Amino acid sequence: MWRPNLEALAADRQVVTWDMRGHGRTITPQIESLYTHDAAVGDLAAVLDFCEIETAAVGGLSLGGYLSLALCASRPERVGALVLCDTGPGFRDEDARRRWNTYALGRAEALERDGLAAIGDSPEVRLAKHDPAALALAARGF
Repeated sequence: MWRPNLEALAADRQVVTWDMRGHGRTITPQIESLYTHDAAVGDLAAVLDFCEIETAAVGGLSLGGYLSLALCASRPERVGALVLCDTGPGFRDEDARRRWNTYALGRAEALERDGLAAIGDSPEVRLAKHDPAALALAARGF
């Protein structure tokens, strides 16, 4: 989803993107316990380590923004700036959290039942090679 912005962002700085487990071109193990917030934050830190980046401007959209915020909270020395787009800090209100989790579980069931048809035909769906079973694991875990 960031692809249209990459040329402008990379004009005067190094840009590294990553796909969360279950999304895009990731390896998608079919083990539910591997799809957690902590695992995703660890993956993000591992990408920074692999690229030999000590401190970065970190950002994300929606769940990616939430996970970028989680990286900042757990490893503040790695984050020099934070860009959050269409995201929030999570749900403090139990009822709101319950509604979100019910929605996410419904999406997971739809992905298992209907495959990629469950998420429509948006450009990011058409361009990526998503595995619907892995997306379902991600919806349940994240």
